[in-house]
Amino acid sequence: MGVTRESNVRGANRRGRVVALAEHAATEWGTNHALVVTNPEYSRYGYRQTLVPLLSGRFETFEPDVVLHDSAWLGPLSDLYSEAILAVPSVATVYLPRDIDAFLDLVSPAQIMDQVDRALVAYLELEGFI
Repeated sequence: MGVTRESNVRGANRRGRVVALAEHAATEWGTNHALVVTNPEYSRYGYRQTLVPLLSGRFETFEPDVVLHDSAWLGPLSDLYSEAILAVPSVATVYLPRDIDAFLDLVSPAQIMDQVDRALVAYLELEGFI
């Protein structure tokens, strides 16, 4: 489904963008950031966004987590997530005004989104449906 290359403005495609979680969501997930995996068109206007938590390397990995060996694309967050994990089994849909503080100007490279997409299909047993 790809990733956004649009400006970070209202009505933009949010898929592939990193978000800062609201305090209660961050406490619940044990992290402050997540990756938007919502369908591109719905991500523009929907109040619900589907997220995969972005975890530091201090967490244990599970199949089919996506381990990020190069976190340079995370820019100012790369020190926090030098050994980052996208926790695919923790995928969840959240309510935009309540659970997301901000859409950051950090966008996943296409090859990482491809890995996340494949991991989601495997984890959710969607092979043949997508």
